[in-house]
Amino acid sequence: MLRGGTGFLAGTGGAVRDLVRRCPSEFRVDRVHQSDGGIVVGLGRDNPAGRQRRPAPRPIAPGPSGAVTLVNGEIYNLADLARELALDRTMPLTPVRLVDALLDRWGVDGLARLDGDYTLVRWSPANHALLLAACPMGRDSLCHAAMPDGIVAASRPSWLLAVPEVDPEPDPDVLVYPLVKMESRIGDRTPWRHIRRLQPGWYLEWQDGSMRTAPFWSPVPRRRLRLRRDAEYVEAAREHLDRAVAARCPGGTPVLCLLSAGLDSPGIAATASRRHDAPIHTLTIRADPDVPQLPPDAGHFADEWERLQPFLARYPGLRPHLVDAWQPDLSMEYAGGPLQSRDWPVKRPDQLSWMLMPMARIVREQGIGVVLSGDAGNVTLSYTGGRVAADQLRRGRALAAWRNLVPYRPELRGRPRLFWGPRALWGQAVAPLAGPGLRRLTRRLRGGRDYWWQEWSSIRPEVAERLQLTEHDQPSMRTGSPDLDNHILLVEHFRQKNAQYAHFFQGMAWSWRDPYCDLGLVEFCLSLPRDQFRRNGVPRLLARRTLADRVPQPILDERRIGLQHADWFGWMGRRRDWMAAEIDRIEQSPLACSLLDTQHMRAILDAWPATPEEAGRFPTSHRLRKGLGEALRVGQFILMQEGRNG
Repeated sequence: MLRGGTGFLAGTGGAVRDLVRRCPSEFRVDRVHQSDGGIVVGLGRDNPAGRQRRPAPRPIAPGPSGAVTLVNGEIYNLADLARELALDRTMPLTPVRLVDALLDRWGVDGLARLDGDYTLVRWSPANHALLLAACPMGRDSLCHAAMPDGIVAASRPSWLLAVPEVDPEPDPDVLVYPLVKMESRIGDRTPWRHIRRLQPGWYLEWQDGSMRTAPFWSPVPRRRLRLRRDAEYVEAAREHLDRAVAARCPGGTPVLCLLSAGLDSPGIAATASRRHDAPIHTLTIRADPDVPQLPPDAGHFADEWERLQPFLARYPGLRPHLVDAWQPDLSMEYAGGPLQSRDWPVKRPDQLSWMLMPMARIVREQGIGVVLSGDAGNVTLSYTGGRVAADQLRRGRALAAWRNLVPYRPELRGRPRLFWGPRALWGQAVAPLAGPGLRRLTRRLRGGRDYWWQEWSSIRPEVAERLQLTEHDQPSMRTGSPDLDNHILLVEHFRQKNAQYAHFFQGMAWSWRDPYCDLGLVEFCLSLPRDQFRRNGVPRLLARRTLADRVPQPILDERRIGLQHADWFGWMGRRRDWMAAEIDRIEQSPLACSLLDTQHMRAILDAWPATPEEAGRFPTSHRLRKGLGEALRVGQFILMQEGRNG
């Protein structure tokens, strides 16, 4: 198995006494160290044959300094760091050995040098100190809770609820923020007031009752990159991408690339095909043919498989798979099941299952060890540069800003710029420089609500007022560049959501990896001049130029987006009676009803669109998927925590 463990438990003080017995039922204790008031427990996948055949836990040996370290997940730059640390090459190089040496040499300052999808724990008996750390891009998760005489930590928040000393008091306000696309406001909070999540790129130090948390990595660039020639940016981007993909493809291991007809996943599959020494499979998922599908609008295309044929012909060594999606049976709708997590509400009724079920089948049939995705492409290599025009206008380059505008509706492409330019100038250059008050006034003049989320969200108005919910996309950093501020905001959203949903991939028999999460690539993209992402009205410019040596021209030239999960309306339509019954159950919970406007949810259900075309238009699409679907999942999550499962 490739994954470096499936999670861990750790603690000090009273948690030491029986933490091993708190092992979740679906896992087994694989490794353990307990001494002098501290304990570290590494978990492994359970043996399907049953508990009777579980192997005895292995001891965790202390490192050279006497500290006990456990690393969960993957570290991709082991060899580079080993050379920098001058580690003995005659000894096996493991993540634990490397992290021990790194922390002994540089302390917590060394954490920023690690590139990987990991969490780590380190217990130092001599100092009576516990260190926790979580990777910057949120690909693994770690939570903790204070106890009367110590601290306890686990890879999932629900595991901490099994510890009697952990207070299970709910913090339901946290569940509101995803319903208005404000996940970045959650910070380190979880749905339980006394359980905290270690944020991506942060560490925690506990020693003798004192606790400190701090970031060891930030998306704010430490320097701005300026190269002599414009072509050098493309050369550097290709080097970063090549290195990132190679690091995530272990030699001799079959790899599966999730493949759509956009820019990001073909870039990964092509790069892997050039370098990897084992079979490379691709998976393209097609919408369920047994239900009505949303037709593509002017900004989307639906025929991804047909559009991929020139790419697949260019790389005949790839082993492509095309799978039609299928809707999960209602038997999968149970508390703690794959669609109703005990750790965090599933985002939409069937979104994860649309991808995970076909993927799990291919992984099992083909013996896949690594799955490569391109989720982070939109916040790194193929970032759109959506506010570059605002940067240019701010610096007095009005003509450059005018030339850099993109039509605000795809069907306007090809029309004279004077026809659509003034409105585009407002939205892409002036509005980002204006305050939120002016943007609210503009929405009102157009007959809209004050805030975008008010068009579809099913949270109660008094909750929005109490939490002071306003704009959903306000930058968290102010660097002096509106486009860089927006870029940083998107990276923050991405890594926070990664951390919230990381538990879905813990315990898998395969490793989920995203080369666009490579820390060197992320930092490179954030340090670039803003016009590398958009120039003369061409968005995603860096990706188009970087991938020009490996992706066919029709994919590079495409401005539209692939229409994925076009069957969501058909799937939801099959579950209308079930959703109505679930709303009935949600109304039994005073806590759920204090957050969710169930009458609004029923109104959405009653005003069911007559056609997929109607369902796909805003705001109807958001009311169905978010105001109804996502709110339903939040209500189910609350019922689960209250024990109201029926």
